[in-house]
Amino acid sequence: MPTLTFYIDNFVKHLFIEVCAAKASKITSTTPACKEKTDKSVSWIVDGLETNELIVPLPSSEIISSDKVEIKCPMLSYESIGPGERAGYESTVALTPPLRYHSPVYPPTGPPVVEKCSQIPSCDAKEWLLAALTTLRLPPQQRHAMIMYWLPMMERYKFLLIRFLESYEAINKEVSKISLLPTPASIRRVFMTWQGIDEKLDELEMEEDNTQNLNYIAENSIKYFDVPAWPPVPDLSLR
Repeated sequence: MPTLTFYIDNFVKHLFIEVCAAKASKITSTTPACKEKTDKSVSWIVDGLETNELIVPLPSSEIISSDKVEIKCPMLSYESIGPGERAGYESTVALTPPLRYHSPVYPPTGPPVVEKCSQIPSCDAKEWLLAALTTLRLPPQQRHAMIMYWLPMMERYKFLLIRFLESYEAINKEVSKISLLPTPASIRRVFMTWQGIDEKLDELEMEEDNTQNLNYIAENSIKYFDVPAWPPVPDLSLR
């Protein structure tokens, strides 16, 4: 479940967030519910607090049992399905990567990931993920949430094949695009894809160069913006 977390240095009135699904993918649900949603895009208009929490207006369909018209939440999230997710999908080649990130039917059957991934015993998953996500510069709270979400599913298998998409542009192309107004100072995106297997793959079954450079990914998974002050400040020299 991709999650959006915001770090706000002052109160931001009416922050617009839009997520657009990549080609061949679609968005199935959001948490909390958003006012505008299609299979290809979802959007929220929220207020950001200095506590990094968000005030999210609820759509009329969600206002049922109380007079609440908005809620306070620490993050936004959405569920998507991508290539290889749907039942009946067949491929004669290994998926590279298998963009199978729709919970709870994860992971589906299919060929193993063999391109640029790490193969680890599931008993080492927690320690390995903590080190990997720290290298990828994910903040502590987000590291913990990501590990606790995926670990119970990973521990069902003896071995894991884990891969991270290697750049901000790759995530835009293969998963989703994010637009925000006002424009933030920076966006960091970390996207993990994994598959559980019951038998360890032989080295001959893996790609020759299957090691990912996590420091390289950390450098390329962030995008910086040249942004003006917010709210806008009048330029007195123009009077």
